[in-house]
Amino acid sequence: MLALALGVIAATAVLSSGSVPERLDYLGRAVCGQLAEHSFFCGGRQLPLCARCTGTYLGVLVTYVMLSLMGRGRASKLPPLNVLLVLFLFIGLWALDGLNSYVTLFTRSPLLYAPHNLLRLGSGLLQGLALVVIVQPIVAFTLWAESREERVLRNMGELALLVAVAAAVGFVARSEAVWLYYPLALLSVAGELLMLSLVNTLVLCVLLRREGVATNWRQAAPLWLASLAAALMEVNLVNVARQALSQLLGLL
Repeated sequence: MLALALGVIAATAVLSSGSVPERLDYLGRAVCGQLAEHSFFCGGRQLPLCARCTGTYLGVLVTYVMLSLMGRGRASKLPPLNVLLVLFLFIGLWALDGLNSYVTLFTRSPLLYAPHNLLRLGSGLLQGLALVVIVQPIVAFTLWAESREERVLRNMGELALLVAVAAAVGFVARSEAVWLYYPLALLSVAGELLMLSLVNTLVLCVLLRREGVATNWRQAAPLWLASLAAALMEVNLVNVARQALSQLLGLL
């Protein structure tokens, strides 16, 4: 499994063509419509993900890193109910903003309010934060033989800390400075692959009957790499299907 995973990752890196921005655009295309009017531009170059998706996957990456720094990487319990309800509210706000945005796109008349890229970025950051806080303890419980019987977030104060960090990231991203293109593009696409890999880890643990087996990172590495390889294959399959459908419908 390790050899197969490394082979897929290496083949994806070697066989991919185009410049770095083109490769990042390709990876982003699998999960994002990449509408120019919904996107940020750094130095005139469009980011590989729209504002909402950029926020979502930056939120995923930042939250994952923060939970690791807080020592909650193996925490296997969901947050308390009040925190969990706020997380679901974040996801609901993301869905509402997306619905309002796309209704406006097709009807040219806002459903609730005028869409704005800052609102897209903000709702994406909150949703990405919520996704990781909900999914990470499930992954820890499934993957590790000795997951920790503690909550991934203990209280509203810790949630507020994550929101503050996400807001700081959003404040930097909104500036659209020229030098921010590569940091934002690379980190947001990394967040995309991380989210796919987390979900794939759950699936692989169940399919391979490896639940609760890994005791250290060395034992977990094959599953993590296989999950990343699966994420890259999923990206390629989605893009191939999208290309074929576009040609079938005469959109290209």
